[in-house]
Amino acid sequence: MQSYISEIPTEFITKTLLFVMQITLCAIIFLFIEKLRPIQNINYSSKEKRSEFYLMMFNGIIIQPLLYFLLLMTFTATIKDLIPYQIFDAEIQSLPFIIQIFLALLLIDLKVYSRHRFTHNFMWRVHAVHHSAEDINWLTGWRLHPAEILADILITIPLLHILGFGGSGIATASFIFFVFNFFTHLNINLEYKGLLRYLVGSPNFHRWHHAKFEKDAFNKNFSVIFPFIDWIFGSFYHPQGQLPKEYGIYQRPNEIQVNQSLWGYLSYPFMNKVK
Repeated sequence: MQSYISEIPTEFITKTLLFVMQITLCAIIFLFIEKLRPIQNINYSSKEKRSEFYLMMFNGIIIQPLLYFLLLMTFTATIKDLIPYQIFDAEIQSLPFIIQIFLALLLIDLKVYSRHRFTHNFMWRVHAVHHSAEDINWLTGWRLHPAEILADILITIPLLHILGFGGSGIATASFIFFVFNFFTHLNINLEYKGLLRYLVGSPNFHRWHHAKFEKDAFNKNFSVIFPFIDWIFGSFYHPQGQLPKEYGIYQRPNEIQVNQSLWGYLSYPFMNKVK
């Protein structure tokens, strides 16, 4: 326990630097891609986009590493002793690495689907921070309240470890999912035809999840990588060749709107619901 605690500062710095490197690489690649076939004309110097960037950095440099290592420390010191074995470790880790990654991605997306649907029904005030975005681009993928990140991390590490995934498999799948989440929020007109629409998520598929006025799209498309998860559970909505008219939250009369600032994002779940 003591030796692990002494390693936390180094691990924290390493994860923070890795996040900064990943974000820098994503910015270079995705900003270029978004210029190819943009759906919206986005002002990246607007208050909303600056606030999204500040929230992303706050979550990625402070919140996520801190929560990750606090949970990992707790998991190592207590929970792991209660569950001294991994259920399917021999079976999973004997598979080809690419199959391990696919299975890990499928489990992560099933986990995200469940958590995502849960937040829509029971944590909407927290998740509304994400849906308040009216200009959708790759930055929006990290527009999450810290409480939502906590709920996600609390499930991910124990789930994959208990099932039997090794550290390299978890790390690789997590990184792929991290990048793909940004991809599905890209400001680019891209959708697939035929069976592929149900197999792999696209920016157009996810944009229906952010639709503001089309009520048939409300509470739909919770998955990130595998849309067939939504199809199986009856939450798939992706009309061919169409896109929502606007994005954001369908505001009820007298309902408090999300203030487009870092403090506004962090404080919104704790504000009064109505004016």
